[in-house]
Amino acid sequence: MPELKDKKKYFRIKTNNFHNLIEKIRNLSFIPEICITNKCNQNCLFCSADANSPNCYIKEDKLENIKNTLRDLRRVSDRIKITGGEPTVRKDFLEIIKHAKKLGFKKIIIESNGQNFSVFSFAQKTVEAGANYFFISFHGPNAKLQDSLTQSVSSFLRTKQGIINLKKLNQEVNINVVINAKNYKSLPKMIVLLNKLKVNSITLSFIIVSGKAEQNKKIIPKMTEVLPYLKKAVSAAVVRIRITHFPFCLLGELNKYNTWIKIQGKTIIDNPNFIITIEPKDMHDRKSESCKKCRYDKICFGLREGYVALYGFDELKPVAGPKIKDFETYYAQNIL
Repeated sequence: MPELKDKKKYFRIKTNNFHNLIEKIRNLSFIPEICITNKCNQNCLFCSADANSPNCYIKEDKLENIKNTLRDLRRVSDRIKITGGEPTVRKDFLEIIKHAKKLGFKKIIIESNGQNFSVFSFAQKTVEAGANYFFISFHGPNAKLQDSLTQSVSSFLRTKQGIINLKKLNQEVNINVVINAKNYKSLPKMIVLLNKLKVNSITLSFIIVSGKAEQNKKIIPKMTEVLPYLKKAVSAAVVRIRITHFPFCLLGELNKYNTWIKIQGKTIIDNPNFIITIEPKDMHDRKSESCKKCRYDKICFGLREGYVALYGFDELKPVAGPKIKDFETYYAQNIL
């Protein structure tokens, strides 16, 4: 970094410029996250982390180390996502949230399956501790389907009640649905249920072939088989929809909901004590030679390597037209 008389001012300007860019471009945000446990009260057939398993890449850290990490992350952002595993199963979960609030995080996001929020008093304590945004995983419109996917008895009823409780507490509740071979035909019904629950937004995420999903390949559908049901689901929604982990060439008119977009080059947050570099991470993503001809080539990740190993590249059809040079250009034309 060049010599500056006022390095703090430099950092403030750089950071403000970065956040201004973020706020102008919907669906893109720099939110650091902290995984506080590898344990979970579900055993989802598609869990990419393979929670509860010795193979889980997440390890549960000591409370003091988590507090130190939160302190470091606060110097970078006023937003934090607390995740796992299932973060609510950790005994000091509320203490961690309280500490995040004490550090001055303005947006404290809890990524959860929502089951434990079915107890209203616990949901209330979580909000009182400082949590103010919830990203809840919910994958089926009925108990039979949801419980079979999570391998957890009553997960449907508990997650549904958890959502109801959080909405009673006037919280922003956003839902993540992992699309898989067992539930993709039920996506329209899932949307109808979530409309009734008055959630704030819905993310429809194609299954990632890793963790348990890699061990259970029957749960991975072909994307082209999913698309008709995906379109029906989106048309049924009365709340904001996001779609992720699909390549651009397959989504067509649904690309205006696509949030799986590759950033070009590097964005650097620079201050006297540290440098953070944000750049594309595509070590697990694959493209065919024909992708180079596609107008979305520079902003599309392509397919995950596990999916390619199963189905290859045959579904990809390059889209003709002027090349979209970067994600800013795309969002300027497609902000919802």
